[in-house]
Amino acid sequence: MSKNLSLQGAGFTLLELMIVLSLLSVLGAMGVNSLLQWQWRTHYLKTLNQIVAAVQHAQQSAQRGHYDYWLSIEPQCMWLHTQAVAECEQHAVVLQHPDIHWQANFTHGHQLRFVAGRGLSGFGAGRIRVFHKRFPQHEAAVIVSSLGRVRVCENVQLLRGVSLC
Repeated sequence: MSKNLSLQGAGFTLLELMIVLSLLSVLGAMGVNSLLQWQWRTHYLKTLNQIVAAVQHAQQSAQRGHYDYWLSIEPQCMWLHTQAVAECEQHAVVLQHPDIHWQANFTHGHQLRFVAGRGLSGFGAGRIRVFHKRFPQHEAAVIVSSLGRVRVCENVQLLRGVSLC
């Protein structure tokens, strides 16, 4: 008789299982949203770092070489070349992601020219404004001075390691 009593109390009721499953689904949904936000921020920061690396690469190439180097910010890519005219297909250093877009605001339009031997930006100071469609109120900027100094900033704190403008 004691066997039957111990078996009757084993297990969970349907109500208990439904409550646990609903709590797990709510927690899981919150976790997925946080994971997606983290992935978007990480990709955004990676793109900013690629832009900074492209600017620094253009500057270093001009310092080491005997040619001026041009960095052009086009709608679909950023390219680097020794001529003022080139194409994304052959000279791209950063490709645009569908969620991220940028806009160049330089003294001489959408291009920066780094002077051979010195790496100065030849009075072409300005900024590359970068936007992510998942963060509509946010704007990051890669700022280049006429002396070739490069820095990154953002209008509101979102990305780790990026200072406010």
